[in-house]
Amino acid sequence: QAIQKLSRSLRRQDRRREALLTQAVAASKAGDFNAALAAAEAAVAASPDDAEALFRRGDIHRLRGESAQAMQDLDQAIAIDPGLASAYVARGVLRDGAGDHTAAIADYSQAITLAPEWAAPYALRADDRINIGADLELALADYDQALALRPDSVPALIGRGRALVLAGAVEQGIADLTAALKPGPNPDALFVRGVAWRLKDEFDRAIADFTAALAEAPGISATGRIREIAPQADPVTRTFQVRVGLQDPPEAMRLGSTVVGSVATTSARIMSIPAKALTTSGRGAAVWIVDPKTSTVSLRPIDILRFDPDHVVVSQGLAPGETIVATGVQALHPGQRVAPLPPAASAANTAARAPG
Repeated sequence: QAIQKLSRSLRRQDRRREALLTQAVAASKAGDFNAALAAAEAAVAASPDDAEALFRRGDIHRLRGESAQAMQDLDQAIAIDPGLASAYVARGVLRDGAGDHTAAIADYSQAITLAPEWAAPYALRADDRINIGADLELALADYDQALALRPDSVPALIGRGRALVLAGAVEQGIADLTAALKPGPNPDALFVRGVAWRLKDEFDRAIADFTAALAEAPGISATGRIREIAPQADPVTRTFQVRVGLQDPPEAMRLGSTVVGSVATTSARIMSIPAKALTTSGRGAAVWIVDPKTSTVSLRPIDILRFDPDHVVVSQGLAPGETIVATGVQALHPGQRVAPLPPAASAANTAARAPG
């Protein structure tokens, strides 16, 4: 009887830990890092030696910019479970932020050994191989593998496109960068593609990708051509410095003026859903879809384009008119029956809408 009680207690503890970790992931994806950290702290308190809980808390510390706490948690998670591939990836990203690309490559390599089916570590390792000036062929091989595993990976498409342009395969690079723009506008892809057009002396196309407007007077604008793009990312911000020369700027755009750069492109259909509808699946972000015939739910993976304060913009995974669950998502399980709220209260639960 004592063993049965202990077993029930452990099961309850596991369920609570899983619920807290799911809560932490959902809050983190919604950009609410305070709520995410609170849930992760509770998960660690419930299971102090649980590697997954320590990893989640460490990754949230990383997203909050708390590098020392993040590194401590990630080191401890890896010490407890050396097979936790996600912890190596998070620690690699943290080391990248500190400019230690060689150590980051070692972490990404270990993650690849543990989870060769994941695309992200290949793309991240390729980025770092370019950052340290390694052979472009090594980086391209990693990008190729990442895209073989996930053909629609925007970071991998941008990375390979940039590597191809650097290697002189400009046309192939432009093809990758254009593919990276299909889900929606992406400044990194547009900047690098602008450089590629410039290298081909197709200045009209390069100009089409860039405009600048005065910060205090958005109506005053000019188009521009890329003059230079940094060969390496900033080790802290992970962004590339780009110099753009404006074409015939208006008189109001004096030297020293603050301007806002923008890009224009076509994009695929995107949808916006309430942030509180977001949950996770084995693949990442997901939502609960309601079957209108049976009123039962099933978990649907989605791709996220961006996070807004109250909504999540989805690039793939949802169709207009589908009904999703927006409240109580952490308590659901596949096949569970649900009932709609009254019409006035259920508006947030229904079909994904196009953002305004």
